[in-house]
Amino acid sequence: MLTGGPVAGPSGLSEWTAGDPVLMLSPESRPVGSVATPAQARALLDAVRAQGPRGAHLVAFYACIYYAAMRPEEVSMLSAEQCELPPEGWGRLMLAGARPQVGSAWTDDGKPYEERQLKHRARRAVRPVPIPPVLVAILRAHLEAFGTTTGGQLFSAVRGGPVRSQEYGAAWKEARKKALTAAQVASPLVSIPYDLCHACVSFWLRSGVSLAETARRAGQSIAVLQRYYAKVLDGEEARMNELIDQGLAEQEDEAEETWILAAGWPHVLVRGGIPPIQGETACTQKGSRSGEWHPF
Repeated sequence: MLTGGPVAGPSGLSEWTAGDPVLMLSPESRPVGSVATPAQARALLDAVRAQGPRGAHLVAFYACIYYAAMRPEEVSMLSAEQCELPPEGWGRLMLAGARPQVGSAWTDDGKPYEERQLKHRARRAVRPVPIPPVLVAILRAHLEAFGTTTGGQLFSAVRGGPVRSQEYGAAWKEARKKALTAAQVASPLVSIPYDLCHACVSFWLRSGVSLAETARRAGQSIAVLQRYYAKVLDGEEARMNELIDQGLAEQEDEAEETWILAAGWPHVLVRGGIPPIQGETACTQKGSRSGEWHPF
């Protein structure tokens, strides 16, 4: 029997250390390939809305995933008091918990869900997420049309209680058939509602939002973004290079241009801010008019 070795603890027994929770396999670790475009996301939301009263109730549910990169279990816990929804402009969601569906056999009270803190966050931690005007309008309309549950939440199942994955999954399956082509329906493109979160994060990154800010808003780590959104980040290299080139060019244009007029050679100008040598005159082009030279 082994009593020591590289995995043995001080007592001679093997010790196991949990890995970094944000890097362990989870729904977020699904490969990120082709994600929905903004036009496709809007078409899917419209297809959900067209499914009658129940579809109208779930539109805001999916919109929170797409426009705020929320997890379905976070949307399930969203309450009116967590929403800052001004009449105009950007709003804010103060996310403070999640309600994942885990099965009644795994909960203390026999319910098929369990209220927890935000994923990868300490208890009572709050994650503020700015939301664009389009989501503000959707949530305001939802509250006006449906109000809240007795507990203050925005969403509920048909028979009461939290919205379950079977319910919003069925509506999503129907929406894909209406909004996507046959080839797209057969593909992995937004095959589950959580893929809207991938689309949101990809859109933020492509829009130039920093890795750090994207990770903060989505409740992820930078390591996860670099690992699972590598294709998106790699595809932005050329655009980032162009932005750097643009910035350097602007600095170059704004910088004072120093020229050296070589003595005895009035038609030879050397650019670059090199101190004039003996017998030369240093001049600046900034503020000068054509044909004039102003000494320092």
